[in-house]
Amino acid sequence: KVPQNIKNVRQISAGDSHTCALDEEGVKCWGDNFDGQLNVPRDLKNVRQISVGENHNCALDEEGVKCWGNNSFGQLYVPHDLKNVRQVSTGGTHACALDEKGVKCWGDSRAGQLNVPRDLKNVRQISVGEGGTCVIEEEGVKCWGNSSTGQFNVPGWH
Repeated sequence: KVPQNIKNVRQISAGDSHTCALDEEGVKCWGDNFDGQLNVPRDLKNVRQISVGENHNCALDEEGVKCWGNNSFGQLYVPHDLKNVRQVSTGGTHACALDEKGVKCWGDSRAGQLNVPRDLKNVRQISVGEGGTCVIEEEGVKCWGNSSTGQFNVPGWH
């Protein structure tokens, strides 16, 4: 059930069994807390974006990316070399960020979802799913990871 104390929501993100919202007071999460995914860090400052994965979350604040919840695949270990992050996206058990140097991903790589293509140019947006990642870049959409049902197979891109 959505908490009653949410005011002027700026963003919402839903995961496997929980949801988080960014409102005028900060980040609020509700649903299943089995992995501590509802335990929002108290040190978040001026959050600009949130993203919810299967059982973990990441937030982009004035100091960078911070993640919390399940860490079974290292998805909470944000790379220290991120600079001027513009976007963060979480999926099943991995996360990716778009910074001034491009796309960096961390966490679960069993499906190759951390294998960021080297030929990406001017990435504008990232979106992380259960076992893969997609970006919008100069030449269109590119995706990588597990395409067991074709979800990461972009027509015309090989």
